[in-house]
Amino acid sequence: MNAAIVTAIIGAIATVVAAVVGRSEFVDQLFRRHRVYDLRGEWKSTWSEPDQDGSSSERTETITITKIRGNRVEGFVQSTHYEGRPCSVEGFFSGRFLLLIWYPTKTTRKRLIDDYGCYFLEKKPDGSFKGECVGFFEHLDKVARFEHTVRRIATI
Repeated sequence: MNAAIVTAIIGAIATVVAAVVGRSEFVDQLFRRHRVYDLRGEWKSTWSEPDQDGSSSERTETITITKIRGNRVEGFVQSTHYEGRPCSVEGFFSGRFLLLIWYPTKTTRKRLIDDYGCYFLEKKPDGSFKGECVGFFEHLDKVARFEHTVRRIATI
């Protein structure tokens, strides 16, 4: 067999193997730069929100990270303002910063909920996150910004 043909076959096989291995979750875990898989589970997010009378109330929601691939994370968030109407959440974890974008799930959109935004959180030494959340909040009918503290409540 011609050396050029053998080289081409070996190159083609190596390309297929690299493509399969490159998409493998095992390989992602083996070569990941950050401990992203530690994020999987339920997290309680708390913040203070002004009431109509000028006082302030503590609010909570649960962020559930269900899927991780490389530094990408996916899941959902359930707010006490919208019981039974979760939003999808997806984003990126750099090892220090967690950026999440939320938007209504297909089911929630059918209930005419407009709730979109993002979290920009920094990991603290105790494993919690602290940062800002900005978005359009349906119950406020406006874009608002709040400081959030996010702590783990359960692992998956």
